[in-house]
Amino acid sequence: MAGPIRLVACLGLMGVFVIEDPFACGSAPDPRQQALEYLDQGRYDEALVAARRAIRRHREDASLHILAALAHLGRDEVEDGFAAL
Repeated sequence: MAGPIRLVACLGLMGVFVIEDPFACGSAPDPRQQALEYLDQGRYDEALVAARRAIRRHREDASLHILAALAHLGRDEVEDGFAAL
């Protein structure tokens, strides 16, 4: 009888973590925020991917091109950085 009770307790505990973690519920993180976090961490390849995704989703926001330019500059791609602007 300990088996089913343990299983229910484990499933309940997993449910708490799914509710607490918003990314586990299927909502995708904001690519603008991701790009900023990747830039802060020095992960320029991932920042460039997130910035391009943000540009595709939010075409009206011209400031996102600055994120792409900063990612290019972090990768020592100066000409591509200027082209992104």
